[in-house]
Amino acid sequence: MKLTTALCLTTIFACVPLCSQTEPVPAASPPLIDLAFSASWCRPNLDPVFNSYASIERSLGLDSWKNDGLRYLVAAEARHRVMDDQYVFVEGTASAMYRRKGQDASYTGLYRAGAGYRMRLLSEPFEGSVHASVGATWVNFSRTYNDNRLEINDSKTGTYFTLGASAGYPLHGNILVEASLRYVFVPKLQLSALQTEVQPGGPAAGLGLSIAI
Repeated sequence: MKLTTALCLTTIFACVPLCSQTEPVPAASPPLIDLAFSASWCRPNLDPVFNSYASIERSLGLDSWKNDGLRYLVAAEARHRVMDDQYVFVEGTASAMYRRKGQDASYTGLYRAGAGYRMRLLSEPFEGSVHASVGATWVNFSRTYNDNRLEINDSKTGTYFTLGASAGYPLHGNILVEASLRYVFVPKLQLSALQTEVQPGGPAAGLGLSIAI
């Protein structure tokens, strides 16, 4: 009887460590999608458009405008991680200005949508990346005079290509603050109504947030 009891107790105590072991918890995989939003200073070269408007206004005796162009753009990106340090993304940007002067109004719009590739070169805590993108661009210029009695407008679609770099620093959790610098290349766009051509590209320096989800 004592031998049987001893064997039972030995079996129970031998099983306790085995039963108490738990399955290892797999490490959490890094997020696959990043959403980024930014605002940038930019200066696309729109002088040919404004010079053409000025010439038309002089010839028709219309009030002239101060040609201050576009100075900002807002952008959004959705980035998909394909490797630990590489992403593909889609992007959209918009820059527009609407002004009124008496019975006259002026509108300038510049929009882009495309896709690109991003490679991270530095990480933890600072992140550094290089990126490139390509896509379609659309420009729209419109001026109305004498309470819409006369309208001169033109629009055109084309392509663009960008090269850039960005640096980021974590704020909290999966939120990263990013500074970026890029250059936008745009082939010449022929505007028929304004009888001129324009290349609305140039540098853009931005600041924004990236959120991993």
